[in-house]
Amino acid sequence: MTAPRRVVWSAKARPACFSTDSEWADWYAFRAGAKYPCVDCTPEHQEKMIRAGRCERPETVFTVRAGDMVGVCSDELGYSVALKASEYSSDLAKRLQSANVATCVKREIDNWIKRKSSNG
Repeated sequence: MTAPRRVVWSAKARPACFSTDSEWADWYAFRAGAKYPCVDCTPEHQEKMIRAGRCERPETVFTVRAGDMVGVCSDELGYSVALKASEYSSDLAKRLQSANVATCVKREIDNWIKRKSSNG
């Protein structure tokens, strides 16, 4: 179970994955142009938030960019590349399949699952 999906975050609307308003205000103030807080998430924190029903973007996958681990949401540039580079696991496949995403993203996820599951 996940939190309701949000398309746009605002300074006044804290995502469920942030514990306090001040934590969210700090991230929002120093986000350096980031559109989604998921960019600064980690796989471990995401898993914890999914278990708690507080993750709004369970389809986020993680990749390394410029030496840093970053989260990439399904409606960001580079999602397809990050998805293709992701290591397959049945847990990840189930999580991605259950995410509320656009039809074109759902097709991309289904194709990734077919390719990766047949290779492993």
